Formats: sequence, structure tokens, C-alpha cells
Amino acid sequence: MPKVILTDNEPAYIAAPINLDAAIQEIQKDLKTSLEWLDRSYGRARLVSEMLSNKVVRLPKVYYGAGEYLNVLTNDNFKSSSWFQLTGPEVPVDYGPLNRVQRFLAPLSLILWYRLDKVKPNITTEDYLHCEMVKRDVFNVINKYPALQVTRIYDENAEDIFREYTTDVAKNQFLTWPKAGLRFDFTLMYNYQCQVP
Repeated sequence: MPKVILTDNEPAYIAAPINLDAAIQEIQKDLKTSLEWLDRSYGRARLVSEMLSNKVVRLPKVYYGAGEYLNVLTNDNFKSSSWFQLTGPEVPVDYGPLNRVQRFLAPLSLILWYRLDKVKPNITTEDYLHCEMVKRDVFNVINKYPALQVTRIYDENAEDIFREYTTDVAKNQFLTWPKAGLRFDFTLMYNYQCQVP
């Protein structure tokens, strides 16, 4: 697995990403630089199973080297965080000379967790429950990528937003003031770099 660079400002950039990781990281960096309210912009999370309270649970974790993973599920120390989750198999869609795959289509989700009182602090609940403003901000960034096609957006139910994760920690994220979540399901076309001998 590629080594991920962790810093206080940017927690998870891969030093030399290729293929799907490169396509995800481009969007990840764009989200971080375009959304001033986004504290943590993580790349591709892996579904990692572990024991918690005598139960096997699945959590989204980013690999950051030396066999270590960072749990990217909600964290009250940040005002917001995002990560990407691969939700199915990558499919070859374009073949080049000698029938070599040149492009793949990957089903992904961009998952965000945020605190409404921190993300848009100038807007109070008396003014407007501003989930739609956050959704618009994110959509404006990802909509710039012609290789990305949004298929569904979830912003109401924690069970939909965090559906891959079996832990009660995810399912019990009550999405009421000030906490909120958002999920964009999409497909992403990316170029495949084949190492030719």
C-alpha cells in the first residue's frame, strides 16, 4: 500500500498515488482547498473489521503506513471531515491497443460529517437549517469533474449515510442540530496506468 503523509493541516495525502487513488486524491485536495470550512479531507477509506464491545464491527479507516489505520468516522474535535468509500467493483470500460485496459469506472461515495454550528457559524438555527448550503458547496466542487457522475445524494438518515459501517457509533450519529451528515454516491472514470515491462 502507498505511504500516506499525515500532518496537522492535511491528514492523508498519498505521496505518489496512481490509478483510482490518484483520481480520488485530486478531488480530495480540491475539496480541502475550495471549502474553507472543511477541517479534514481524507482520501480513500478501507472497510476494516475489528472487535468492539465483544462484537465485530466495520469502520472506515485510512491507511497511513507501518500497518496502521486511522479511523475517519465522526470526531467531535473537528468541525467537519470527509472521506471516500469504494462501494463496488471497478469495471474496465475502455480498451486500447493489444486489448489493454485504459480506463476504469469505479462506484464511490463521498461521505461528510459536520457540525452546523461550526461550518456556517454566521447562520443560526433561527435563520435556517443550512444543510442545503453545505450540500451546494460540496456539489459545486465535485461537479467540476466531467469524469464524475453523481447518482444519489443522502442527507437525512444516518443509516443511509453510514450504511457500510456496522458499528453503533455510526448508526447512532443523530443528525440533529448541531450534527449533520451528507453522502454523495457517484461513479468516477479514471485512467489506468499499466506498468509495461
